[in-house]
Amino acid sequence: MTSPWRRTLRSRMNGFESMLPPPPGKMAVSVKVREVGFHLDTRDMDQVYDTVSRFLEHASGDPDLEVIRHESGPEILVYCAVATAGITLAKSVIDLITAILKVRSSSVRKGHRPLQPVELIVRRTVESRGVSDETVLKLGRCEKVDRKTIERELKKALSKLISERENSQR
Repeated sequence: MTSPWRRTLRSRMNGFESMLPPPPGKMAVSVKVREVGFHLDTRDMDQVYDTVSRFLEHASGDPDLEVIRHESGPEILVYCAVATAGITLAKSVIDLITAILKVRSSSVRKGHRPLQPVELIVRRTVESRGVSDETVLKLGRCEKVDRKTIERELKKALSKLISERENSQR
């Protein structure tokens, strides 16, 4: 039996793909930033969505994406390029993810007390199983946010999703 959140994710992904049909050589993914087992602090949430709004205002010419607001943190629906040389997300999307994660790091420095780590997760829908997901990384409350690490770990996780996709199509 499929869990309710998996059905909801599948519905969101289907809506995204019907609103913005996938360009050739691209695959829709969900990138989720969430605090483990808790909801983000309201102050952090306001800063996160201010960051997202600024990004979207300046995103002309950038990839089509949709940002969905959740109590646990933002979810970004976006297309990633799939090629024989590997998989890539647009630089601007990685910059947005990094900026979102930095909001939390800066809130810790300002004295907010998040107790749980923040997770970065990538997901995609899979015909045979419904949803496939990979945890990209977990950041503890005092860990630094590094763009290069985030990009490297995102590529690894997305590559795993691609290999699962290829195996499910055989």
